[in-house]
Order: sequence, then structure tokens, then C-alpha cells
Amino acid sequence: MKRGPGRPRIVDEFADLPVSRQRKHQLRRAKRGLCQNKGCQSPPAPGCVFCDRCSKESNDARRVAIGCGEWVPGMRGRPPKHEAARVAAALKALEKTVDAGRAPGV
Repeated sequence: MKRGPGRPRIVDEFADLPVSRQRKHQLRRAKRGLCQNKGCQSPPAPGCVFCDRCSKESNDARRVAIGCGEWVPGMRGRPPKHEAARVAAALKALEKTVDAGRAPGV
């Protein structure tokens, strides 16, 4: 039977799966090595399905929706990934400046 006007059917390994069209779209993006957020062309972060930018946007939107504020240094809870990396880089730079100020052989 001939199909009427419209988009041609996508024929791939995901076409006959018993999942929603949105899930098929996510699987196709994962196979191509892209972030699963619609419209984002970045590769996902290692071990994740979203890139860092989309993960941060999603976390910020969720935090606003439930009425929580951002993480504040010195407060309870685990720091976000980007904050932990920034703190680690600052500590490494501080160690280099301290080592550079020492006399050789000390």
C-alpha cells in the first residue's frame, strides 16, 4: 500500500521497537554520538546522555521548579561538578605559587 504525502518512514534498527517515537529519537541521537537534548549538537559528557551545558540547564530548571537555591560553599550537600573542578584548579594553582616561592632544596 502506498503512503500518502508526508515524511518518508525512517527505516533503521529502531523502527520496529515497541517504544515511543521520542525514545526512538533519543536512541538515534545516542548512536550518532550526540547529546540527547533536542537541538543540541554537542557530544555528551563521559558516562552521561547529555552534554555539560544541557545537564546544567536541566539541573537549574529543576532546582527553580522545586524552589531550591544554588549550592553555596560551606553549606550542606555535594558541590556541583563544575564547582568541584574550579576549586581543584584553584588549589593546584595555589600549590604552584607556594612551591615557586620556596628556596630550592627546601
